Amino acid sequence: RTNLSEEGLAELEVTPTDSISIMAVVTIPSDQPDQATANLRAPLVVNERTKQGKQLILHESIPLRYPLFQDPTEYQPHSEIATAAASV
Repeated sequence: RTNLSEEGLAELEVTPTDSISIMAVVTIPSDQPDQATANLRAPLVVNERTKQGKQLILHESIPLRYPLFQDPTEYQPHSEIATAAASV
């Protein structure tokens, strides 16, 4: 659940019947993709009806750089995933 500010939603002209999309900006270092992070503090919010979008800043307690891989052993490069799928 995300608490978006009333002010931010008003700027996007969101009405109670509107659908919105919430997206996170992901950073993937080219030399260490297992260190990828998502910015959960400032998601991109788009009003689907008006096609207006804005990056909204949420509460400071929400992570700015949330690791996508809590355990580095979870990371598999794309080529390894394809190889594993082909051998099934």
